[in-house]
Formats: sequence, structure tokens, C-alpha cells
Amino acid sequence: MEAPGPPGYDPGVPDAPGSPFDTTLSADWGTPLAPGASKPALVDEAELVRWLSAQFRNYPGCSAVRVERVVRLDKPDHQGCNWSRTLFLNPGGAQAEAYAAAYAAIVDKGRRAFNLKPGEDD
Repeated sequence: MEAPGPPGYDPGVPDAPGSPFDTTLSADWGTPLAPGASKPALVDEAELVRWLSAQFRNYPGCSAVRVERVVRLDKPDHQGCNWSRTLFLNPGGAQAEAYAAAYAAIVDKGRRAFNLKPGEDD
């Protein structure tokens, strides 16, 4: 199965500055997508959890951090995203200081790139 992400996304290549998967927290954190920006890819929760977990491995001290689940929103928020910034994490022994800094950047990047596919109860 192909990794979730936009066409050409390779999970084996580190995030390049300025790419849609850049891990740097930008000044426009938490703002809606710019007009003309591509729409987020639709993924199921398992795909999103795998992608989010993989992103933590890009940060020092976070290689053991795993996302257990995400929280689906009843309706998309003001940014058009249908999942919350709240993640259920298994830190795997990682120190909170290590993964706290990565958390916001990873969630922001993921919310810009992905929306959850409609579930059975939607």
C-alpha cells in the first residue's frame, strides 16, 4: 500500500524546508489553507496515525513516540480539517520535553495535508 500523502510524497526522504511536509513551525501556524492551495488528501485513521507516528521519528529523542489515535471532529473546523489537534500518544519512554516541541509542528503539517475519510457513522 502506498504511503499517504500528496503525489510524489516519499516517507523515506527527510522533510525539505518549504515543502508541504516541512517540520518547521511557521508564522502562519493554525491559519486556513491559502486560496488555491491543494486540498488535503483523504485518509483513514490508521493511515493518519502511521503518518503522524513516522513524523515524530524526524525529531531528536522522539523515535519511540507513537500516535495511538486521533480525535475526529463532528464537522470540519474553521480550517476545513475534520480531526482535532489532540492526539493520543504513547511516548515510548521519550521525555515530554523532546516530543512537546515536535507536537505542534507535526499536527499543523498533518492537518494541512490530510482529512479523515468519512466513517461508517458519518
